[in-house]
Amino acid sequence: MDSGNAQDGGPAHFHTPGPWKAGLSAGRKVLSVSAANDTWICGELLNGDDMPAKEAEANARLIAAAPEMLAALQSIATKARELASDRMMPNGGLWAACAEEAEAAVARAVAP
Repeated sequence: MDSGNAQDGGPAHFHTPGPWKAGLSAGRKVLSVSAANDTWICGELLNGDDMPAKEAEANARLIAAAPEMLAALQSIATKARELASDRMMPNGGLWAACAEEAEAAVARAVAP
């Protein structure tokens, strides 16, 4: 599974390519996630009413890690599927279950 863009011949995963980064404005009022080329992904105005700044920062770091986590999960799903089909590998059912869980999470992430 590739997280490429359909316009580039890859599957129809239309997210902005990673890496992404989380940042806090100089005045510590705007928390944002942007791509490496500074394309804005999302942001939050920190006014202290919605959630604590530490929680917002943690959420932004999690969002920023999404492209790498998606790629890692796709790789894990592929390897688990390979291990599940290897008749010499013990615990094939466990590997199949891992592959299914990873594939389901990937499907949720890339669904249109």
